[in-house]
Amino acid sequence: MATDVSEGLVDRNSKTPKSALSAEKAGARADELAQRTGLLWAIHSEEKEVLVKRAATNTEQRFRRIVQACEAESGAHHPDTLDTISYLAYLLDAKGAHAEAEPLYRRVLEGYRRQLGEHHTDTLRSMNNLAALLQAQGKFEEAEPLAR
Repeated sequence: MATDVSEGLVDRNSKTPKSALSAEKAGARADELAQRTGLLWAIHSEEKEVLVKRAATNTEQRFRRIVQACEAESGAHHPDTLDTISYLAYLLDAKGAHAEAEPLYRRVLEGYRRQLGEHHTDTLRSMNNLAALLQAQGKFEEAEPLAR
């Protein structure tokens, strides 16, 4: 390994290999860019968060209209209507509107029980969704029988 200054592998003043100096400079530059990029990322993230919230609100409004249309077209207890209500409940649950999602989950569960039976996969899935919601709310005694 050559360390001769004339070969350009060592800094003339410090005898530190140029690769180490380059790495040090690159590290400092990377830190500087990370700080700047971090700021840009934070701004981008805030914009993205606003866009996601807006999309979620639009999706919620659409599902509410779809539920109304399904109820009018097929009836409140039709499996397609119950599926749509289930999706709306899941969306509300995911955004933290647990109090609004709970009665919808209960309605779907009762509808599936009547229409499809206690052991149908849709009924079991809705039991699980309601149990998870109740657990998230700290209503463990209500959630336990559904989770079994």
